[in-house]
Amino acid sequence: MILADKRKVHPEKDEKKNALGFSWIVLIVSVIVLVGGFIWLLL
Repeated sequence: MILADKRKVHPEKDEKKNALGFSWIVLIVSVIVLVGGFIWLLL
């Protein structure tokens, strides 16, 4: 119940968390693609 109330009071906090998580996922995927492509070129 307390968590639900906090979300109603501060909905923008959850949106910022989701945006931050999404940007981290994109960053990690791009790094994996870059490293994978570099290794593929070396092989």
